[in-house]
Parts: sequence; C-alpha cells; structure tokens
Amino acid sequence: MLVGLYIAILVAATTDEMIFLEGAIKAPLLNIDVPVIHFFVAAPALFFIFHLNLLILLEILARKTRDLDQEIGTISDEDERRKRRNLVFPFPFPFTHMRLGHRKESFVSGSLPC
Repeated sequence: MLVGLYIAILVAATTDEMIFLEGAIKAPLLNIDVPVIHFFVAAPALFFIFHLNLLILLEILARKTRDLDQEIGTISDEDERRKRRNLVFPFPFPFTHMRLGHRKESFVSGSLPC
C-alpha cells in the first residue's frame, strides 16, 4: 500500500510541462531525480511486483491458517477452541479471522479477549 501511495504522490506531483519537456521528477524520500518517461514505464511494473509479492504472502498465510484451523478443530470444547484462536491471533486482522472460522462472530466481539 505504501508503494502505491508513494507512486500516487509522484504522479500527482507531475506537471504537464514535465511530461512534454521530458523533465525529471524529484522523488521526495529518496532525494533523486527520476526522468518522467522512465518513471511512468517503471512505476506500473514496480507496483505489480509489490502487489504480486503481497498476494504470494497472503497465500502462504492462508495455507498456514488453514493448517492451524484444522489443528484447533480437533479440540472438542468450543470455549477452548475460541480461547486457542484468540491466543494465537489476538490482533484483529480480517484475513486471518475469516480463515480461522470467526465467520459466525462479529469482527469486534471475536477480536476482544474478554
């Protein structure tokens, strides 16, 4: 997300004059001048690579949470299962809550330790 925001800031800072005269964009945090043409060619590829990396990491997380949910599913007591899920993932991350069987509970009540 931060890469997308950074690219959006650079795109918003680009003027028509920079594009027509093939000027350079001053990257705010990196303090380098990037030619406009190179930026508009490389930025979509860079964004795609970071997005693909995020999707791969979410797939790995989905597999691990599926395995964990199967292990927790073998516990016979419902209260103990809920306690184990909240101990393993105490912070409310919607992706893991959906994958760990918190579908029937509301998001806020399922994430609170009480």
